[in-house]
Amino acid sequence: MHLCVLYQALATTNSLHGLVKDLRRAAGAVAIAALLLALPAVFAQARTVTDSANRKVVVPEKIERVFAAGPPAAILLYVLAPERMTGWPDPPTAEERPFISEKYRDLPALGRLTGRGGTANLEVVLKSKPDLILDFGSVRETYVSLAENVQQQTNIPYVLIDGRFEATPPAARPPIPEEHDASRRPRGRSQRR
Repeated sequence: MHLCVLYQALATTNSLHGLVKDLRRAAGAVAIAALLLALPAVFAQARTVTDSANRKVVVPEKIERVFAAGPPAAILLYVLAPERMTGWPDPPTAEERPFISEKYRDLPALGRLTGRGGTANLEVVLKSKPDLILDFGSVRETYVSLAENVQQQTNIPYVLIDGRFEATPPAARPPIPEEHDASRRPRGRSQRR
């Protein structure tokens, strides 16, 4: 099964149950998950990262709690680091619950910041005390503006990861902290003669 099936499942599935069934069949998802698992390690050492919208985001040295901005981000976070989840955007349905580890089934429903029917308000976000807000999906201007506004109002770093299939390779690469990115260093003349 190809990665496009995974992407299609993320883009079209309205239930976690349907997505989990598609994920089980998508062997390529394991490769993406392995690449994305490096994110926490990079964040642990980073100060400033550039997200998929080319925003420079200052993140804390240690990230323990992450607020998922919407359902795709919650699924990504559940697959990669469920112990860091502050809650679900929507409560898991009876059909979804058997596919979720018992330890995480009853996390609180905090609402969503993104998409149709955004239900989370900033007070809920602040009460959940996240170190980071994660959004996985579109990086169109609407979502960039939302991220900027929420980050400014809450003082919580908000990272956007492009969820489009064609953006998977660059989005799956761990962000490189600015101070370690050789492409940002001034280039001098070659020392070779």
